[in-house]
Amino acid sequence: MKIPFRTINYSIDPSIVGVKGGMGSSYLSDDFFNKNVGYSSIFSKRESMWWNTWSKWQLFGSNLHEVDLEKRGKLTDFIKPGKLFRGFFVNTKLRNILEKSTLPNYHFFDVTFNQGGEIVDGYWWFCFDYDTGEQNVDFSKCEYDFSFHRRYIDKDFNPTINTYSEYVDIVSETGAAINTTKLVFNSNFNSDIDIFGTQFLTNEIYVSEKLYSNLKEQNITGYRVEYPIVEIQFD
Repeated sequence: MKIPFRTINYSIDPSIVGVKGGMGSSYLSDDFFNKNVGYSSIFSKRESMWWNTWSKWQLFGSNLHEVDLEKRGKLTDFIKPGKLFRGFFVNTKLRNILEKSTLPNYHFFDVTFNQGGEIVDGYWWFCFDYDTGEQNVDFSKCEYDFSFHRRYIDKDFNPTINTYSEYVDIVSETGAAINTTKLVFNSNFNSDIDIFGTQFLTNEIYVSEKLYSNLKEQNITGYRVEYPIVEIQFD
């Protein structure tokens, strides 16, 4: 059975975000990484077992200072820089909607923006637990994209992945995660959840049709939703 989820990301409409060229209103510069050493140490360095910190918000979340905002960028309800690898930024309006939704474990961290030297506050980094798949993914029924590994590691790369431990062993041995082209959840998956992401099995954030409808009804700005490229099934 397919579950009705869509992917959510930043809007690229200039009339909404104030920036042309297919980009969002915000980005993470070298100056940001220098000022936010905690974020940089987690997402910019690949040390042993680096992936362990990418699933739980308690391990990767923190207050963020002076995120870059384009001079013409609009302060929308939803903001997500391209190099923000977990969650997204929200204002009070969107935060209130999320807090009334069915969510994974989550936390809101303070965020400030730097827009042409002016500091802007009133936003939070919405962090939530990303699913590893250990308990609720049927790895034996998933389909995988080995193109990166075949191009950069071994042209004949074609492992059999039937369990979470086999998947993690490959990540550990190669230093590179494997995405799915078909993601199959088992009966442990909470199909009532309104938002979720996976640690590495896909690169997207997914929202339920219920939450999407709520965002539209409340005229939330700054986001776009699309149908998933990865096929998602629920057994």
